[in-house]
Amino acid sequence: FQTPAALHSDMAKLVSVVAFLWSVEGALHVVDFHNSSWTLTNGNGSVSIKVANATNTHLNLMQAGVLQGDPYYRDNEVAWRWVALEAWTYSTSFASTAEVLAQTRQTLRCQVDTISSILINGREVGRTYDAFVASELDVTGLLRAAGLANTLQVVIHPPLQYAAKQARKYP
Repeated sequence: FQTPAALHSDMAKLVSVVAFLWSVEGALHVVDFHNSSWTLTNGNGSVSIKVANATNTHLNLMQAGVLQGDPYYRDNEVAWRWVALEAWTYSTSFASTAEVLAQTRQTLRCQVDTISSILINGREVGRTYDAFVASELDVTGLLRAAGLANTLQVVIHPPLQYAAKQARKYP
């Protein structure tokens, strides 16, 4: 049996939200979402859990008791494959500041370790396809007034479906 920390480093990461930075002209206002309160929800809403960090769907589901036991024990890998076949959404809220809103451009910088869509207040601002490429997404005009809640969502797309779609593009 592996500890959650060892399991986290050994399992294929579905998502790794590294950092989000609001770039404003001549200044950098950092909003670090690593220790934010996140919600992880599957595509049909039948699973919805609170998580401390948006890091790994399997690990988060194990910590919440949705997945029980060791993923490498007997047939658990097969029993848990439903996780990889579903879309998962990590979501959190944050407030904008007057200082950020006063700038002419706001940018969301992130790095996600899988195929994903990134949304601000329900509007898609970008997609990720590569763990080694950071994304810089223009969110100018999408943030709500200072003090009001904004929503950040990272939708993790099922990798098998994405791979099958990409394969169909080639003879």
